Amino acid sequence: MEELTIDTVKVTDYLSDFLRAQVEKAGKGALVLGLSGGLDSAAAAFLGVRALGKDRVIAVIMPYGASSPTSVEHAQCVAQTLGIQSVLVDISPMVDGYFADLPEADRVRRGNA
Repeated sequence: MEELTIDTVKVTDYLSDFLRAQVEKAGKGALVLGLSGGLDSAAAAFLGVRALGKDRVIAVIMPYGASSPTSVEHAQCVAQTLGIQSVLVDISPMVDGYFADLPEADRVRRGNA
């Protein structure tokens, strides 16, 4: 089997250009993204800053009651490292309301919401 190689500079440039083009195409001045503290949203935040600059990226950190406090800390660390504006919104009331009629929903399903 042939080894997979990735040109990380090329991929990073491509993704940054894509994000910039989509924000411009939408006629928006900034990128607003959910920042969970996980790898995927952290990568999106870094790419957003690369594409648009730190003054045009806003992170929304949305913990749920069952969320790990470490996730919030990681999200805040990413925002602080990038120098981007962040807003903390506890989504527990909305998620609990959504699942009120779904008592069979387990913790994983609730966490993914």
